[in-house]
Parts: sequence; structure tokens; C-alpha cells
Amino acid sequence: MSSARTAVGQFCSGPPDNPRAFKDAVMNLSDYSPKGQRRKGLEHVAFIDVPAVAHFEARTVFHEDTVVDGIRFAKFGKNFKTLAQCVVELYVPARRLEAVRLTEHLTNEEIHAAAGEGTQVALAHVFELLKLQPNGEISDGMRKFLRVGLYEENIFHVEGTNWVVRVEQEGGGWHPGANLITEHNPPNQDGGNLGDIVFLTYSTIGT
Repeated sequence: MSSARTAVGQFCSGPPDNPRAFKDAVMNLSDYSPKGQRRKGLEHVAFIDVPAVAHFEARTVFHEDTVVDGIRFAKFGKNFKTLAQCVVELYVPARRLEAVRLTEHLTNEEIHAAAGEGTQVALAHVFELLKLQPNGEISDGMRKFLRVGLYEENIFHVEGTNWVVRVEQEGGGWHPGANLITEHNPPNQDGGNLGDIVFLTYSTIGT
């Protein structure tokens, strides 16, 4: 399969109290080549196709305590607020995402190792998935696969960065948070992340 043009991410240096953390989190983007490898701890759930996005500025669409494109947002985590102010993605191709269920309690790094390289997800495509379930509609087993139950999280390793975004329903809206892949991911209120859904880029469509 031929390589595809992928997102071009731009990130600001981060909050004044910890600019190095955000600067060190940035990695260069590369063309996507799926490896098709799945390892212990990840169980296939479904494939979801998401459209191409020519230009995406996170700060223009992620606003807490409001409704954007029909998506009802609740409060945002501190790290996600900063990340949303910084991410710009250009020429994100249409892609097939894979939803996988965690069958073991895994750290961010263990999830990344199991998924493999080239499986990170553009933040633009996180937004596209939220548009399918703007008010926390229950999964229909066809195109809507975000978890919406209490303490249930949806996990994305954001393309071009070392940041992992977790999105859950809280206070009547979507609550996104973020932490570094090298940090110990905070467990849900039930003590772990067993059963949470991780979304991965599986392939680029039309190449």
C-alpha cells in the first residue's frame, strides 16, 4: 500500500509553569504504514471510517461548557485545554480507524507498545467521532462506538505527539483530558481501565 500524506501538527511550547513538558512531547510526523499487528491485551471491536480533513485547528472547536457542531462539552482537563490551544493539523487523509477493547489493565506505554507504530489518531478524527455521538448516545454497533457509561473512557494517542487523550461522559457532556504517554495513566474510578476502548489508525482510505 502506498504512503499517504498525513497530518502536519504544530504545537505551542505549553504552559509557563512547565514549557519543557509540552516541547519534549512533540515528535515528527511521518507517512502512515500499517503493520497489522495486534498483541495481548487488545481485542478487536470494529472498524470505523472517518473523512479527510483539510485544515483543523483544535482551539476553534474544543470549548468547554458549551455546544459546538452539536457536540455537548463539559469541563476540560488542564492538560487538554493547553493541547487544544496548540494543535493544528493539515491534510489529514480519510482513514479507517480500529476500535479495540482493553482486556487487561495497561499503562499508556503498554497500550502504545501493543498497538504498534503508525496507529496514532489525528485530533481531527477524535472530533469526527464525537460528532457521531454528540450528546453521549449509546453505541449502535455500526458507527457509534464511543463508550458513554459512568467511568468509561475512550483513549486516543494523538498523532505527532506523546500525548494521550481520554474522553468520557461527565456532567451531561463530553469531558476530555490528556496526559503524557510516559506518565502513569490515571485509573478510572473503578480502579483500572479494563474494558475501555482504544481507537487506532488502521489504514488510509483511497491510497
